[in-house]
Amino acid sequence: MKRIIVLLASTALVAAGLAVPAAGAQGAPPPAVPSTVVVDDPFGDANGLNDQGNGGVTGFQGDNDTPADAGNASDVGKVWFTDDATSVTAHIQTELPPPGSQGLRYDLFTAPGEGSATSSALGCARFVAIIAGKAQGQTTTWQGPDESKFFDACNDGTNWFDNGVAAELKIQALEDGTGLLSIKAPKDASPFLATGQKLSATTVGTRTAYGVSGTTAGAAGYIDNTKAGIDYVITG
Repeated sequence: MKRIIVLLASTALVAAGLAVPAAGAQGAPPPAVPSTVVVDDPFGDANGLNDQGNGGVTGFQGDNDTPADAGNASDVGKVWFTDDATSVTAHIQTELPPPGSQGLRYDLFTAPGEGSATSSALGCARFVAIIAGKAQGQTTTWQGPDESKFFDACNDGTNWFDNGVAAELKIQALEDGTGLLSIKAPKDASPFLATGQKLSATTVGTRTAYGVSGTTAGAAGYIDNTKAGIDYVITG
């Protein structure tokens, strides 16, 4: 029943995670979900019942599932990394493939080194995607194309238009019907992505995205986020 909730201004945050029937795969077949992942978050918790991005202060509270929630494209499942000689890719599984009925912003935060205490509460290395929402064929809260970036938050800043480097975004459907976002960033974007670097305390959050590409970009409170994950070492 999640696909047929009526959107009202007062319920925009909750309804923001609804995937629409037009979602589909693009590009090559998606990779298999590995047996060991960095983050494993339950579906059914895209309900706003989380630490709202304050996990470094309150403790990460990203798996408060409920009997029913209103999110599916915004509902995060498994998260993992892959890398090669020139790039690092963050993979984010979702309950259903985007787009949602509202624009969605996906933020993956990860800390280089031994964990968030050595960098920032949410991690200096950030893979981010904004995906336009669709409702009855109309673009909704984000008035712009799908975009993705990598940010070195501790050295360069996080302004969507002034900082970061462009990343390659793929949106695919897995065989079980879940979605997969893959955000591929070049290693030369930051020393945090160098071969041998350890990525720690990885978390992912989803929010309603709004604004106009090239002019403004914002995001409302977290619909879903995760607890901190296990370490990943970039091998190349």
